[in-house]
Amino acid sequence: MTALGCRTAWRPPLPSVQSGADPKALDRSINPCDDFYEFACGGWAARTSIPPDRPAWSRSFSEITERNLAILRESLEADAAGHFEPEDQEARKLGDFYATCMDEEKAETSSAETLREEFGSIEAITNGESLARTLAALHLRGVTALFAFRAQQDLRDATEMIGVADQGGLGLPERDYYLKPDAKSVELRRRYGEHVARMLELAGEPKQVAAQHARTVMRIETALARGSMPVVERRDPYKVYHRIDREGLGREAPVFSWEVYFVELGYPGISAINVAVPDSLRS
Repeated sequence: MTALGCRTAWRPPLPSVQSGADPKALDRSINPCDDFYEFACGGWAARTSIPPDRPAWSRSFSEITERNLAILRESLEADAAGHFEPEDQEARKLGDFYATCMDEEKAETSSAETLREEFGSIEAITNGESLARTLAALHLRGVTALFAFRAQQDLRDATEMIGVADQGGLGLPERDYYLKPDAKSVELRRRYGEHVARMLELAGEPKQVAAQHARTVMRIETALARGSMPVVERRDPYKVYHRIDREGLGREAPVFSWEVYFVELGYPGISAINVAVPDSLRS
């Protein structure tokens, strides 16, 4: 069976799952006709505190989520320890992936080297072709640098899958974080800039250089934000649908090496593309 389904291989015992009908959750001192909520949940509320790392806590989804996470953790730890049948390749993959993620010593050593390699490829950008190659490599890793590109169903023909070039490249949640002039937004941008600088310092840059590069990052992201569509407008499917052909994409953003980008992405023959937010590519 698949990794997410039932298996015939040995599995560890899972955490006990209590019934949702817990008599201890009741507060029988309350008349249900006077306050049914306190009657049904008062016992649970009296003995439960909100965890210090959470803004809220509920007996329903919060506790269910924690129980599910505990079950998943035990399953992954069993896979990482090799407690599966030899032919269960899905369990082997899950175990290897989990063990790699949990290897703190390796994360403290090889991760830094991997980052230096990534930064090296970015620093080696000298022209449009090398920019396109680097962006394609980042996009294949799920990093939406400068813009995002993915596959989607054609919004006017659900039987066809096409490419979509969309806005991206922002470190903050959306465009208004960069553009709103109120004091809270200004302070948030200042702190975000400090965060970027600190991350660059941790990556090995001198403090003054990191601060300078952080300001450059903010200028680039702010320019991208100005070309982005507000979140409310993006709710309108007609506003994020502008299907064009390959040549049309080149006219929308003529300075970018699209031919090189699509070859590196693995789709040299792609033709139908939805430019979700044309202004974002022009920026």
